Amino acid sequence: MPRKEGIDVTVFKYKTKQREAILNYLRKNTEPLTSSQLAAVLQKKGYVASLTTCYRHLEALYREGRVEKYFLPNEKSAYYRFVFEEDEKDVHFHLKCINCGRLDHMTCDQTVEIMQHIFKEHGFQIDFEMTFIYGLCKFCQS
Repeated sequence: MPRKEGIDVTVFKYKTKQREAILNYLRKNTEPLTSSQLAAVLQKKGYVASLTTCYRHLEALYREGRVEKYFLPNEKSAYYRFVFEEDEKDVHFHLKCINCGRLDHMTCDQTVEIMQHIFKEHGFQIDFEMTFIYGLCKFCQS
């Protein structure tokens, strides 16, 4: 779902080294990250990528519908994650680990059933971009 209101994103559609580096990193690493985390990773890989540059590119990609944007409670920075085509069709909840910060998508038949139950029985439509379930991931439980 393209999000182009409020800014001219065409300026970011040029194939710059920074944009390609950002897109390549986001495609290969599915964990959500902040613009400052992305800038640090790219700088370690030898790219000239300031925090401002990463933020602007991530915001443009968000408005284009290429990345998701999350705000977590008690955190000021937004988290971004690349949107794969199959993600756009998925109904999912976000599972957020309170220990390590890992963020996974819960995509299964039960998710659809829960969503349908909540809408049918309670008249409430879920906003999946804002739906987080907090707990411990499988790695932190052991």
